[in-house]
Amino acid sequence: MSDPTKPTNECAVLFADLVGSTQLYQRVGDTSAFELVDRSIRTMRIAVETKHGRVVKHTGDGLMAVFSDADSAADATLAIHQTLKELPSTAEQQRLAVRIGFHFGAVVASGTDVFGDTVNFAARLAELASPGKAITSAETARRLADEGRIAHRRRVYAHLVCAEAQQVAQHRRARAEIVVQPRREA
Repeated sequence: MSDPTKPTNECAVLFADLVGSTQLYQRVGDTSAFELVDRSIRTMRIAVETKHGRVVKHTGDGLMAVFSDADSAADATLAIHQTLKELPSTAEQQRLAVRIGFHFGAVVASGTDVFGDTVNFAARLAELASPGKAITSAETARRLADEGRIAHRRRVYAHLVCAEAQQVAQHRRARAEIVVQPRREA
């Protein structure tokens, strides 16, 4: 039986899910598809760890990670998108896009895993993200540092667009979408 008094911690939880991997297996075969999916997941893991995150677990063709703050999760989001775009592709293989959702809040830690509403909400945000994009909650977006500073450091910019509150898996929260695009030189 679980301990209802188990202490909670706050962190940013990020889910990253590769888009189109099922169709890739059908199109190019198991070996070639596995190589691309595995390379993509390893690339995402490196991006997470480089931005001071910890991969909690793999989720089939994606991963779940935690960060001590929202800025690190946002930086990892940008790094994941950028590094996946830079992976070489062959004629029969294509690059896989990724959809990401992240949310900062309270979690219950058990061993190396985390649980709770924050985890569930981050997973649902990832499901809502379009390929090549990331979604975070408005409350998480408010925790992010100045946008210009992030853009300067990453040579990409994150355009935060807050939408009206919507119901997401029986939660009413505002959402913000991070659109990763190359920075335009003047």
